[in-house]
Amino acid sequence: MPIIPIQLSALPVPVQIQAVDVNSLLQIIAQYIAASIGADVSFFQQGSNWPLSDQGIYFNQTTNQFGTWSTAQGKYLPVTDLTIGDLKASFVAGDNTADGWIQLDGRLIDAVTGITNDQKSALQALFGALPSSALPNYTFVTGLSGLPANGSYTGINNPTPSPTQDAVSALTIGGTYDQNEVQAVRDALASLAGSTLTISTAVGQIIGYSESVLNALNGGGVAGPKWFVYVGSQ
Repeated sequence: MPIIPIQLSALPVPVQIQAVDVNSLLQIIAQYIAASIGADVSFFQQGSNWPLSDQGIYFNQTTNQFGTWSTAQGKYLPVTDLTIGDLKASFVAGDNTADGWIQLDGRLIDAVTGITNDQKSALQALFGALPSSALPNYTFVTGLSGLPANGSYTGINNPTPSPTQDAVSALTIGGTYDQNEVQAVRDALASLAGSTLTISTAVGQIIGYSESVLNALNGGGVAGPKWFVYVGSQ
């Protein structure tokens, strides 16, 4: 339990008083003692519903939120570090109008149900005035369409070059040819075989990485999260 600092001070006694017993003494002491709470201590009210008038800082036991009275809106507003227009991602689909989160799924603002006039005004301020204004349709990359199926990249044929560089370099040169020219052709062909293998290895890596990206974009069959915008709680 927190300790509340209470300050006690004696009040001046207007007349001479004599206590006849301990209880009388205690009564006299209590009667002429003033108590006060330190200026750095404050109290708040709490209940299951927001009050309809300004009661100072209030704790709503139903929503587990502190609230302050808004003179402009004539009601209590939960204390939050959120700002209208903030975005969040969630795997829970659908609006959470009570807490002020609206799913960005391309609907007309007029089609958003269960919101207050203040929340509708916030949507209009963010995305345009009625009647034709609409929410943006925000989706994660897992919602992309037209992508090839998983395994499409790994199915690409990437054969290993043959013969290998070592096999070309080991070719013998017959005595009926000009040795320098044939050797130059052989060495050039061996170098080409080596570079072809290097390209083949790089292509194999590209295929592997591309397949990983494709699998991530397709989401492995799991629905991606949804985007929500904050418009103030009810």
